[in-house]
Amino acid sequence: MTVRINWRENAACRDADPELFFPIGTAGNSLRQVDEAKRICHRCPAQNQCLAWALKTGITDGVWGGTTENERRAIRSLDAATSAPLRLVTNNPAPLVAAEDAARTIAGQLAFLAQTRLTSAPDIRNGDGFAREFATADGERVMVTAITRQQFADLAGATRLARTFAFLERVLDADFSTCSDLYTHRDTIAALLAPWFSRCTVADLVAAFAGTSVPWAHLHDQTGRPGSRQARVPTQDHFG
Repeated sequence: MTVRINWRENAACRDADPELFFPIGTAGNSLRQVDEAKRICHRCPAQNQCLAWALKTGITDGVWGGTTENERRAIRSLDAATSAPLRLVTNNPAPLVAAEDAARTIAGQLAFLAQTRLTSAPDIRNGDGFAREFATADGERVMVTAITRQQFADLAGATRLARTFAFLERVLDADFSTCSDLYTHRDTIAALLAPWFSRCTVADLVAAFAGTSVPWAHLHDQTGRPGSRQARVPTQDHFG
C-alpha cells in the first residue's frame, strides 16, 4: 500500500521557531526575521506545495513558501484583465522564436499528442516542464502542458497571467523559461491557473489557445463521457 505523505511532514520549518515565520511589524528586527524565514523556505523541499496551498487558501498572515503577506497579496491582486500589452514572462534575451526553441516546441507537441492518446498526463517526472489537469466551467476536464519557453509564454498570455507569473519569478528567484523551474514550481503555477480554467468552457479554450503553441487536450473516457482520465485525440485547433 502506498502512503501519501503530506507536504507539511517534509517542511523545513518544522524544526524552526514558529514565531520566526510570523514577524510583528515591517521594519528592523521584523525584516531580519523575514529574511531568515525566507532562507529556510528557499532550501525547503516543500516550498512549492506550501506556496500553492497559501495562494489557494488565501491565508494572509506569515511567511509561506518563501513569500510574505504583501507579496502574496500582490500576486493575487495583479489585474489579469489589464488592457496593458502582455509581456514575455522572462528577461531571457534569446529570440523567442529561435530555431531550436521552435523545433523543441514542435517536438513537444508531437510527444504530447502521442502520450495523451494513451494517458491523461504527459510524463514530466524527470523535471521536464509543466503539465496539469484542470476542471472547466462546463464540467469538463482538460490537460495542459508547457515544456518550452514559447509554450509557457503563450499559456501565460492566453490566460492573461503574464504579469502575475513575472512577479512570481522575481519573488521566487525563478526562471519559467526553463523546464526545471516549471517543474519545481508546478503546484504554484497550477494554483494560479486553476481559477481561470474554472471560468472557461472547452469552447472558450479552443478560442483562447487558437494560434498559440500551447499543447492541450479535452479529456474523455472510452464511452465518450466527459470528465474522465483518457484524452480525446486533439484536433488541429488545439495546437495552433
